Amino acid sequence: MKASHIPGLPAINVLNGTKVGDVERAYLDPVERRIVGFAISTSGGFLQPERGVLADTIEVQALGEAALTLLNSAPQGAETTRRYDELVDLAALQGREIFSVSGILLGHLADADLDERLLTLSAIDVSPHASHHPREIPVAQIVTWGPEVMVVQTAEPTTT
Repeated sequence: MKASHIPGLPAINVLNGTKVGDVERAYLDPVERRIVGFAISTSGGFLQPERGVLADTIEVQALGEAALTLLNSAPQGAETTRRYDELVDLAALQGREIFSVSGILLGHLADADLDERLLTLSAIDVSPHASHHPREIPVAQIVTWGPEVMVVQTAEPTTT
């Protein structure tokens, strides 16, 4: 699954079949390279403001191509809240410059590939120019997730 497909997915409570809200963000642990939680916007209903909730992955039944299914209608997101400062908003990575350890600018992050079953990052798609097709770099080759750039092991990413 492409990371860009996550925002906007409906978040559904599998126990009672209600829509909790819509996924706004996925939070990634850059060390473990896995999704830790999701931010979900909820409509408040009649005379109630919209609000947001966090759902830890332990509160998630599944991430599918059409919805994020939750184990209850009131996720707590305690782990995501506790670790918030060390997590990365997956969508915020888009457009980040990607350099090789040898100092070659490989391009910009176009998207990321996720294993939706394990909620782990498997690869990043790097686009050298807007007119070129992205090239895939396996997540194992990522050396650094800096606040401004990413550094990868190879100068020759595999093509997709």
